[in-house]
Parts: sequence; structure tokens; C-alpha cells
Amino acid sequence: MKVAVTANLRNGILWEAVKQLGSQAKLAEYLGVNQSRLGLWLNFRSCPDFLNPSRRDLYAEMESKLFDLTGHTLEEIFPPQIRNKQFLNRQKKVEAVVEMPVEQLAAMGAVPQLLPAPDELLFEEDRRAVLEHVINELRPREAKVLRMRFGLAPYDEEHILDDVAAEMGVTRERCRQMEIMALNRLRHPAKLRDLKPLQHY
Repeated sequence: MKVAVTANLRNGILWEAVKQLGSQAKLAEYLGVNQSRLGLWLNFRSCPDFLNPSRRDLYAEMESKLFDLTGHTLEEIFPPQIRNKQFLNRQKKVEAVVEMPVEQLAAMGAVPQLLPAPDELLFEEDRRAVLEHVINELRPREAKVLRMRFGLAPYDEEHILDDVAAEMGVTRERCRQMEIMALNRLRHPAKLRDLKPLQHY
């Protein structure tokens, strides 16, 4: 049976290192880096600045540890083509159609789903348009926090507060404050009127 598969693109070599040690937290501790920073590297949202000569020595020990785990250097784990901003800002979801036996799908716990009705697709489109309009009226940084936290476009998944803070270049507490301020703005009566159509979906 042919099935559509959606997967998040990850740094395969780093992911193998995570699997060897058992968790992302253990790899972060082993390398001596912040876990949220490692998460950004794993998911191709940023790369270490080891190419900067003034910082290269900071990554020497990490490179040695990664080489022991994976047999790869930092240059091999983060080749030039994945370091540029264009790649880092790209959509990280990969979609493919693959052949898979029904038994394997059942073993994985797959549950057959009916395609949504045309009117449901229309309602979903309207819902997204309303939500996009309201989010766009927030301050840019607050809008970005909400988009990342709740997996709204252009982000394809929800992010923990630490990841959002690292991406924004602020402390976790400051990021939490921005999230609260953004949500409070959405609770303003004028914004609630804009959001009212969503209650029907």
C-alpha cells in the first residue's frame, strides 16, 4: 500500500549521536552545550559558529567528543551548504509517498482516516485567514513568539520556550513575558471580536 509520509528534516549525524547516548539531554551534557542550542543544531535551525577563528578553540573539545561518537568532524557534520541562512530558514518538512505493507502500518499503530469534506477544508481555510489577520496585527517579535510556540505558519511545529528564546536571542523569562503580553493583546475586546468567527469552526 502506498502511503504519504511527512517527516521533519534533521541533522542525521547528530541524531545518531543522540541515539547512541539515549537522549538529547545526555548528548548536550556530554558536549557541554545548552540543550536548546543543541536542539537548534539538530533541527537545522542554526549552526555553531566554529568557523569564526576567535571561537574555533571553544569547539575543539566538542569536535573531539563528536568524532569519538560519530567518526565525523564538525566540518562534515555542518558542511557549507547547510550553514547558509537560506537553508536554515527553509521549510524543514519533507513529504514523500512510499510503499509500505498494511501489516507494518498496523504494527506502527496507523489508523485509517477519511479525507475531509470540501466544506471542512473551506472552514479550515477561513479559520487560518482570520488567525493570520489577528497575529499580523501584533508587534513583530510577539507575533514570532506565538507563531513558534503554537506551530503557526511559517513554523511547522510547536517549540518549547527555551528554543524560542534561543532563536530570538533573549532570556527564557523575557520570552515568557513576550508570550504573555501577546496573549493579553489577543484578549482585548477588539481582538476578541476579530476572533469570534473561529468559535464556529
